[in-house]
Amino acid sequence: KKYCLEKRYLSHSTVNACISQLSLFLDFIGKRNIKTVCQLQPRDISDFICSLSRYSQKTISGIASYTRMYLKFLVYRGDLKRDLSQSVPS
Repeated sequence: KKYCLEKRYLSHSTVNACISQLSLFLDFIGKRNIKTVCQLQPRDISDFICSLSRYSQKTISGIASYTRMYLKFLVYRGDLKRDLSQSVPS
C-alpha cells in the first residue's frame, strides 16, 4: 500500500481498488498450489487473465494493469529476480 501511495502516487481509492482486484490474482495462484512468487511462471499469469472472461473488457484491463504493477513491485522489492509483468496479456 505504501509503495502505491508514495512511489506510484496513486489515490487512496485507487489503492483500495488495486488491493481488491489483486486478491483475485492471489486467490488464483493459491489454488494452483504456488507457495511463493518465485514459483510463478508466465503461463500462470496468462491463465489468470484468461480466467477472467466473466468480467467486462474494461474490468479485465484494470485487473491486468494492477497485476503488471504488482509484478513490477515484486521485482522492485527483490522478491522476483525477473520481471514477469510483460507476461500479462494486454
